[in-house]
Amino acid sequence: MLERLTPIRRSSLAAEIAGELRRRILEGDFAAGSRLPPERELAQRLGTNRNTLREALRLLEAQGLVRVRHGEGTLVRDPRTAGTLELVAPFLLEGREPAARLEVFADALQLRRFIAAEAAAAAAASAGHRSAAERLVAALEQVLALPEEPARRAEADLELFATLIDSSGRLLYRWALNGILGACRAFIEHAPALWWFPDDYERFWRALIAAIAAGEPARARSLCNRYFARTDRELAALFAGLVGAEAPQLLAALAQTGVAGEEPPAAESALLDAAAPGRQREEASP
Repeated sequence: MLERLTPIRRSSLAAEIAGELRRRILEGDFAAGSRLPPERELAQRLGTNRNTLREALRLLEAQGLVRVRHGEGTLVRDPRTAGTLELVAPFLLEGREPAARLEVFADALQLRRFIAAEAAAAAAASAGHRSAAERLVAALEQVLALPEEPARRAEADLELFATLIDSSGRLLYRWALNGILGACRAFIEHAPALWWFPDDYERFWRALIAAIAAGEPARARSLCNRYFARTDRELAALFAGLVGAEAPQLLAALAQTGVAGEEPPAAESALLDAAAPGRQREEASP
């Protein structure tokens, strides 16, 4: 077990050591319920000192991967029950089981969709919905101005999404999003193929911004639900191919994801057209 640990060759950084131990925990080398080797032995194998190792263990403890008790050693916890959102990125990149990685990826997309839809509705319902729309327009223009620079455009896309969440005024949404953003930034570096811009990307965002500017929370929520349900299916299929996961039942379930009551393609197109800038509102009959 210890022979599989890789010494840290660069300067003794607690974050790197924590990353090495985290990888081994996620890959099952240190099983849940077991104890890590004594500090002296572990520090020697990793090529560091005990103070830096303790700092690394504190990082792992904050992520829910270990529990450090004086006189009892370091207990490895089960990442599935004790982990935090900070584990999303390392689990997706370093997890041992492709099917489990795909399941977590699909769950992360679903969480993102929920947060986006509810944040959009909250932004549209807020007193500052017009100023929120103006901030979103500015953020969208930043994305559209970088068509030939994939990494920078991906970062701008994250900022646009973060602007939407911040416009809701819901602090918990932002905290939850931060865990997902960490995974997104890891993919910009390690799996850029997953950063995919659908053909109707601009059309969706302009329709959503128009719904928020008009103060229409139900329309904003529905736009997000339909758009992200469709694009999430494409992303999940891409991720499955990337990690070599065979999960036909999960992918089939995602293929059925939508909003009950309407045919998704036609209904989504109608919503996009209706929410587009310049649309003519029908006057309600008396």
